[in-house]
Amino acid sequence: MKAKLVVCLLLFVVVHASHSYPITPRSLMKLIQESEYIITAYVRDVHEIKPKEEITKGKKKKRSKYEYRFGGYQAELVIRKTLQGKVTDSVIFIDFNPHMICPAPPMFFKGSYVLVFLNQKNDSFYVQALSYGVKTLMPGDLEIYCQRIAEMQKILSVADIDQKFMQTTEWLVKCAELRCTRGEGLYELSRKSNFMSFYDGTENQPFEYALSTEQKDRLYEALITTDSLSYEDVGLVDLVYSSHPEKVYNFLLDRIKQVKDTQYWYADDFMSRLNLYKSNERTVALIKQYEEEKYKFDKTEDTDKKLKDILSNFVLEMEKL
Repeated sequence: MKAKLVVCLLLFVVVHASHSYPITPRSLMKLIQESEYIITAYVRDVHEIKPKEEITKGKKKKRSKYEYRFGGYQAELVIRKTLQGKVTDSVIFIDFNPHMICPAPPMFFKGSYVLVFLNQKNDSFYVQALSYGVKTLMPGDLEIYCQRIAEMQKILSVADIDQKFMQTTEWLVKCAELRCTRGEGLYELSRKSNFMSFYDGTENQPFEYALSTEQKDRLYEALITTDSLSYEDVGLVDLVYSSHPEKVYNFLLDRIKQVKDTQYWYADDFMSRLNLYKSNERTVALIKQYEEEKYKFDKTEDTDKKLKDILSNFVLEMEKL
């Protein structure tokens, strides 16, 4: 029973830090299909809405879309570009409640640039899929997202099912090649590599099995040119490990030495994959020890130090093999 409680707590902490749960995860491809409107915008202002407060827009008073019994916020978005649908206003207002925990809410920060996926109800816009439907991005990354969205919109208009599938596969590879859109591509290409897929009840399309040798080579290049590991890279590793086992092993062993404090929660995913190529009883025991320490209820200030020590011992053991 205690073990189950530990797992639940870890999932809560990890998911809250990364995106949202337990709603079905949304990749970029799904968001495009589900959203009536897609815009890029500048967040000009974010202000608090007191419980049951009436919102003033110009000379008209409009009540917020939600009954804010516990309060909430409203973001003022200056639309820069409309990528899908037709939004006639140059400025729109989006209500959101940052006090939500499960699932995670959409978030807006004053002075930031965002890509927003929207639907409309009762003349009010709302963010599709909560936290998945707002992406706060740097201008360069925002432009890349805009390019990928335009490409997918064309692919969705393809009538031939086989052609659409193959073009989608190539599009996912293009997403996975770049850091800013890597998670968007890999979630569909290697869903089993992402723990969030546990909450996904939709059918998993076999894009992984349609990858050509050339596409796998591109994914391999994307992996080995990565400076530091992120959780999304687990999917890349799983896709290319079998075709480049020794090189991927050496890459992982080098990069895992550079893991930062904020990456300890998923370092064991890479440890277990290193263990697939080389292992002994000691490395297996160290992975188990790492996981037990990570799952502990009674975490202390020394937890990260303990994880770092276990990881260091694991690396030393792997270098002996």
